[in-house]
Amino acid sequence: MFYDYRFATEINSYGLPQWGEISYKTNSFKTYYAGFIPGQYIYFQVRARNKHGQSHWTAPLLFMVG
Repeated sequence: MFYDYRFATEINSYGLPQWGEISYKTNSFKTYYAGFIPGQYIYFQVRARNKHGQSHWTAPLLFMVG
């Protein structure tokens, strides 16, 4: 089982997140991604992937970097 995830730090003129590169992990625990600035707002999505295919992306989650 793999977990694909992606981040967005900007939105387009329609108010939709501008997604960056898709990354993946082999487990869902303690994923860390460096380079964000404290106080910055980040959109995040994840989906599962296995030998049968991939799930839909989750609804975008907006959070502030602490």
